Amino acid sequence: MSVLLDNGGLIADPLKMIERTEWGARARRDSPQSRGGGYDGLVLHHTAGVLGFNRFISDGLLLEVQDFHQNHRGWTDIAYNFGVDYEGSFYELRGFNFQNGANGNSNDRTLSIVYLGNTEFHEFTPAARAVVVKLGEYLESPASACPGSCGLWGHRDVDPTVCPGAKAYAWLQAGGTLPDC
Repeated sequence: MSVLLDNGGLIADPLKMIERTEWGARARRDSPQSRGGGYDGLVLHHTAGVLGFNRFISDGLLLEVQDFHQNHRGWTDIAYNFGVDYEGSFYELRGFNFQNGANGNSNDRTLSIVYLGNTEFHEFTPAARAVVVKLGEYLESPASACPGSCGLWGHRDVDPTVCPGAKAYAWLQAGGTLPDC
């Protein structure tokens, strides 16, 4: 069953999060480190692979990424806290309660979201951008969760990499907001 993230009505346009059981996530191995209190911000990644252009494809892609992280890298789970696809489907990966494994030395003070696609080649869609913006709003409400406001960074801002790809990073550099309609 999907979860609606609205912070008790503080978010005007709540996010619907697809839970781990809905996309068929495997069990975590052991337990990823639990998260402490607040966080400094959200780090955007991309899978640098096949485009998750609908829910059916995206569920399978998430299982492939989880398998790679658990069985080839030896990690406890998929590295990211959340995922988003081309259509704007928003996924619980490690979720809020577990430290991510995707942001290098800043894992303990950040959350991560991965776009299912390669923004060197694929569009970073308005639907996906909207989810990232809404998640940022959710993380800042109440303000005590993210004192001084949460940052929104690309993976390359915390580790030497080209991630989250050219198109997603250009969006971040332009302010990481949605265009006025």
